[in-house]
Amino acid sequence: MSRHPMPFSVRALVLGVGLAWSPAFASDDDCDESVSARTLSQHVSTGDVAFADLDESGFQVARWNAGQAVHCLNETLSTGQVASYHRLEALASFLDRDHAQTVMSFKAVLSVAPGYDLPLSLAPDNHPLRVDFEVASGLAAGALVPLPAPTEGSVIVDGTPAEGVPLDRPYVFQYIGADGAVAHSELVRPGMPLPDYPSKASRSGAGSSGGGGGGLSLNVPLAVTAGAAVLASGGLYLAASGKAASFWDTTTPPAQLPDLRRQTNTLQGLSLGAGIVAVGAGAGAVVVGSF
Repeated sequence: MSRHPMPFSVRALVLGVGLAWSPAFASDDDCDESVSARTLSQHVSTGDVAFADLDESGFQVARWNAGQAVHCLNETLSTGQVASYHRLEALASFLDRDHAQTVMSFKAVLSVAPGYDLPLSLAPDNHPLRVDFEVASGLAAGALVPLPAPTEGSVIVDGTPAEGVPLDRPYVFQYIGADGAVAHSELVRPGMPLPDYPSKASRSGAGSSGGGGGGLSLNVPLAVTAGAAVLASGGLYLAASGKAASFWDTTTPPAQLPDLRRQTNTLQGLSLGAGIVAVGAGAGAVVVGSF
């Protein structure tokens, strides 16, 4: 098989726009009853089985139930439970053909559970989902944004007491009140604002969006989205370069060339799509913040 130049799919440009998307799950006030961490794990397990069985409708029901459960939790999650939930979100983004968000969710899995390996039951060898997982595995850890100290209680991020939150990937935020009960629980995606909780910053007004004076100001959610998109674009580009190198390597068996071409084209498209998101969000962060 000849190694002719690889075509580029324009449709891949739109796949990066889901970085700031989030499903409209219920707020804490909408919870009729509290939910245990075990119940969340059961929904996640149901979703895993449905995905493996190619039961998309069953998967979407399980994913919705899991999202509702996160908002109504009455206890903190362990890191293992958090990692499983991030994986479920990765599977959901994959079914939505939002590969950029799939990569970010897998990065969250690996950040919480280093050394995690995607089961073959979910993604056999050469499955497109495994390409997204490999991209996530190659991304470097991102920066953390310091959290304002709570005036009472504590903040748990991805199952661990935290003093900062990641910029470049989703995380599960839980605020524990002074009475030790979970007062707020939420999945936060890149570009979403930090959930409200009692803190010195909120009392002093440091967290308010208003401001006076001249000059440009910054829209933080859009700036975070831009930063996450830049990281995703860079990681996807490096992964595409690696696949391309294997494609052009004369020692690569001809039987592997079609898969390598497909993977390279997909990764190149995702990289460019994430780059476009980064440029648009970066410009919007300054323009919107200046009004």
